[in-house]
Amino acid sequence: DRNGGSKVFGSFTKLGGARFQWARGISKGESWISIVCTSILVHTMNLEPEKGPLFLQIAREISRWVARGDLHPGSRLPPVRDLAKIFRVNPNTIVHALEELERRGITAVRRGLGTYIRDDLDPDMLKRALLEEAIREFLDEVTGLGLSPEEALAALKEVADVGAPEGRE
Repeated sequence: DRNGGSKVFGSFTKLGGARFQWARGISKGESWISIVCTSILVHTMNLEPEKGPLFLQIAREISRWVARGDLHPGSRLPPVRDLAKIFRVNPNTIVHALEELERRGITAVRRGLGTYIRDDLDPDMLKRALLEEAIREFLDEVTGLGLSPEEALAALKEVADVGAPEGRE
């Protein structure tokens, strides 16, 4: 439904018994994807083709879920077909995203069982790696604009302070 409706595409059970549903919807012309666990919204994301290959966006987002603790080591990911329905992409795009996650050491395929977040993955180390990647991208942009890291840091602090809730400075 283009007027704010959504459709549940599938569900899965994580190790530990939590039941999740994957849903996709459209609101005000923007598509969204949600993972819901017993009526708690765990995550919503928009795919943006202008921000690079979709498979990399999907892989990055799943990495964020792990870094934030939405998915834990040992958690099973939904099947490729379910993910493809949710993201409205070709299943091959999902396969590429899962291959990228495996290449990065975030997931492992268990033949006949599916794709799982690696049991030995340290979410805190993943969070740090994602942060460092974001910082490198930011600094590349800063350098491209001809600014020094100090100027960028001052601007970042200014922008962060403007959006800071009272008492958080």
